[in-house]
Amino acid sequence: MAEAGGRPQLTVVSTDGDSRVARLHRYIARRDDLRATFQTLWQKLEAGPVGAWQEEWAAAALRLFEVNAGPAVQMAFWRLSLAEAPRCEASALVAAADTAGGICR
Repeated sequence: MAEAGGRPQLTVVSTDGDSRVARLHRYIARRDDLRATFQTLWQKLEAGPVGAWQEEWAAAALRLFEVNAGPAVQMAFWRLSLAEAPRCEASALVAAADTAGGICR
């Protein structure tokens, strides 16, 4: 992966600029502490279902940021997503993120 100034670069996603996926990528691009981990995660998630599934998942991740869930919470959600995405609907992962967000409030 190319690096500029020692910072991992995110892959540009081809999507509507105002989509939740695009907003999540823009947010992560500003977070040095999460960028590399997210890049690896997104490459794996991209290989799975696309479209509405990714939008729902990105919306859940954004909601976690909105309630100030820290990096550990985000990464736990990401690990859960990698483990469960092949076997479950996005709604189950969204519910998990929303539960974690409720705790963070």
